[in-house]
Amino acid sequence: MKKTVDGESYFHINSSANLSPYGMMKKGDAIQVGKSSNPFFRFYEVYQRTYAVTESDGSVHQIPAMSFLRRTKDDSIESQDFPRIAFETANHFLILARELFWENIRLAEFPDAPSRQRCIWLIESLEHVSAWIMRLGFKPGDFQVVRVSTQGQVVRTDGNNLAGDTQLLSVWTNLARAYWAGKKSSNPIPEVLFEGNLEVQAIVEPSKYMTT
Repeated sequence: MKKTVDGESYFHINSSANLSPYGMMKKGDAIQVGKSSNPFFRFYEVYQRTYAVTESDGSVHQIPAMSFLRRTKDDSIESQDFPRIAFETANHFLILARELFWENIRLAEFPDAPSRQRCIWLIESLEHVSAWIMRLGFKPGDFQVVRVSTQGQVVRTDGNNLAGDTQLLSVWTNLARAYWAGKKSSNPIPEVLFEGNLEVQAIVEPSKYMTT
């Protein structure tokens, strides 16, 4: 559920992956969130999925994913990696379609909620920090956890209300509405989306969130 925050503390998993505009944060950093695309959505703005093809003359070049699949279907090229490439391509467009659809529902019905395309993800407890590190597959040295003070808008949502498969449009609509309304599924994955101003209060010692 969306609410205004002023001075509340949260945790954030800070990584420089995917051309993040925030870089590796330091204590005292003041950061404005919500004016540009976040690293998660920026991936779709700057990255074109391509795959290498060896032509009959021996030349090798990159072609867009759908062109690769089309040529494989037409037997003009062969690939031992076809199953992997087919899944990566399908998942690429599944997530993009979901994010565009979820944003349309937000704009139409929950316009005051932070956007998944511009927000930063925050975490309410170190226990949840550990769970997200495992879920996202972060490796030691690739990230840090910071405690931040917030001033702006947050919405608490359930990541299990995000579409992850080929489903009817009506199912996606109901899931998107449940997501933005903050409704919980039977097995919730807590998410906190934030837009506004934050200040880094501390870099959290790994011993406080890393599990063995």
